[in-house]
Formats: sequence, structure tokens, C-alpha cells
Amino acid sequence: MTATRPDWLYGPKGAALSPEEDMRARWQPSEAAVRHARALLDAEPRADLAAIPMIQPGKAHGWWTAGQEVRTVAGAVFIGVNRFDVEDGAEVPSYSWARNAASDVARAALGGQPGTVAWATVHRDGHAAVFEDF
Repeated sequence: MTATRPDWLYGPKGAALSPEEDMRARWQPSEAAVRHARALLDAEPRADLAAIPMIQPGKAHGWWTAGQEVRTVAGAVFIGVNRFDVEDGAEVPSYSWARNAASDVARAALGGQPGTVAWATVHRDGHAAVFEDF
């Protein structure tokens, strides 16, 4: 997998990416997963956020190496409400539930091979932030 290098952010193509630049370019959910998340959020106005499971095969926790493989778990998106007052049995689960579900699915997708799991949080506008899990 080759990292996309947007000229507006990193300057001329052809220059080697630093580990920080590589992480910014690579450690993100797939565009298809973000579109899926936004569609689910549009369909459920009570949901605030979506969580997308991701895996990094062979990665050591906490360290980034340029060229690290990142995979979004295809077809898995969990929506949630970002509030503390969500009751058990609510039609839209809490963000904590969505985040934990994404992490569990990522662990299953990693299948016991070395690496780490993560989840991306996606907002209605498509903004995403990625978090590595333990």
C-alpha cells in the first residue's frame, strides 16, 4: 500500500515521507467506510458518532513505522450516542458500546496475528479521528 501524498499538505511529490507524515497519510479509515458511516448517521438523527474498526498487522503498540499496513474492516460500522444518559435497551446505543464493538470486531479480524487494533470515530461531516486500542 502506498501512502497518498497530498501536495497541498506535504509539498512536492517524490520526497520521502517522515514517519509523522506517513502516519497522517495512512492511519485513517477507508473512504468507503467513511461514506458508510455518514450514510448511517444521516439515517439515524439520534446518533452522534460512528465507530469503524481498523487493524494494523505487525504493528507494535505505540510506535509508528513508515509504510505500516493499515486496514479498515470492510462493512463494519457502529453508530452511537455521545451522552452519558443512554439507557440500556435504547434504540441507539452509547458511543462507548459502539467503540467497544468496533474494537472487538477489529480484534477478531486481526485473528490472533501480531499487530494492533484501532477504531476511527467519524462525525456527521465526515471528520475522522483514529485511536489505537490495547
